[in-house]
Amino acid sequence: MTISMWPFKKKTKQDEYLTPRMQEHLETERRANEAAQALGRHYVDWVEPVKELKRQGELAEAERVLLACVDAVEREFAVTGFGVAPWYYEQLAVIYRKQERYADEVAILDRYVQHPSARKEALADRLVKASQLWARQAGTAK
Repeated sequence: MTISMWPFKKKTKQDEYLTPRMQEHLETERRANEAAQALGRHYVDWVEPVKELKRQGELAEAERVLLACVDAVEREFAVTGFGVAPWYYEQLAVIYRKQERYADEVAILDRYVQHPSARKEALADRLVKASQLWARQAGTAK
């Protein structure tokens, strides 16, 4: 007998026999999976396609996918309370640095660092460097 409703199984007669706590857990799991969808896939399923897009130089498409993944990671956090994955933010920062879009790099890194569940040290050094590059680009560096 399986008790999982992964990912979107409709309730069945056997579900009536689950304890309220089990039902609550399964509902949270379902909501988390729904929240984690980015462009029709779970955000984790975008890792390899994003790497391939970057290798092919399709940075605009990689950016579009990564932004959707960042939104999905944050939606999933709202449901589960689990930490946000820094990889998606960092990959956007890499793209922005490559394109010399330092303001965008600072913005995405700051979005990560300001998130309540972020491991601040994960991208803090990169944020400092990006801020310096942005200031230099804007002509406000000392």
